Amino acid sequence: MHAIPFVSASAFALMFASFADWLIITDRLSITRTRKMANHICLIGGASGLVGLCFVGCNSVLAE
Repeated sequence: MHAIPFVSASAFALMFASFADWLIITDRLSITRTRKMANHICLIGGASGLVGLCFVGCNSVLAE
């Protein structure tokens, strides 16, 4: 049960890595822009999770 977040994060990382490679290979974004986009996605994802955790109150089911 405790490994589910890590497994889903690994699966998302693999999918995003292939998408980022496609962006770079097709010259849609530069390497620098792709790295900046990846950092923003990671930071926004973690921040939104923490903000959502603030609003669940004492409900332990939603907190998990």
